[in-house]
Amino acid sequence: MLKQNGECGWSNFAEGYRDFFGFSFELMFSPNPATNETTISIESKSELEFDKNAEWEIEVYNNSQGLKKKKTKLKGKNTVIQTTGWKTGIYIVQVKYKNMVLHGKLLIKK
Repeated sequence: MLKQNGECGWSNFAEGYRDFFGFSFELMFSPNPATNETTISIESKSELEFDKNAEWEIEVYNNSQGLKKKKTKLKGKNTVIQTTGWKTGIYIVQVKYKNMVLHGKLLIKK
């Protein structure tokens, strides 16, 4: 999560990876909120294209910061996470893609 310092202090203004030219990549969840599964995608927000041959990994953390799910050596810009049996709440998703770390929030609703 990126932070911005304004007149009233620090505030969140975006999630994803930012380069000098703007926001390059972000995480998308479909559906969000999820019940049984969600598809997580890495989407380009600039002229940079997703490298479909690059390996990436994903980690999902529960509200206690415990690791709930980890997938490595992924290829392509999408992966499906099964959420059946997960408790209702907000989960933090962290993706490591090339030299970037992307973050997002996944809501599980039962």
